[in-house]
Amino acid sequence: MLDNSTNNTPICLALDAMGGDHAPHSVVMGAAEFIKNHSNVTFLFFGDANQISPILNKFYKLYFSRSTKVRIVFTNRILVCKSATKGIKLL
Repeated sequence: MLDNSTNNTPICLALDAMGGDHAPHSVVMGAAEFIKNHSNVTFLFFGDANQISPILNKFYKLYFSRSTKVRIVFTNRILVCKSATKGIKLL
């Protein structure tokens, strides 16, 4: 668990917004949950901006502070691997 509650150390989290069940909604909500206890965070959401943007816009006003930095990095490349190590080697 990251603990920056006592300092203002910047944190940058890169998130695969399209990975997992119920993505990208569940990924955005996970980021919203994280921001409750952490400040000075930058989120990089990787995936299809057309799917991520509407969800992010909907929840940004409710959960994220104005100081939260959010960036969507468009990618349409899909890797299907049984092993994360093999996936990294494919890149």
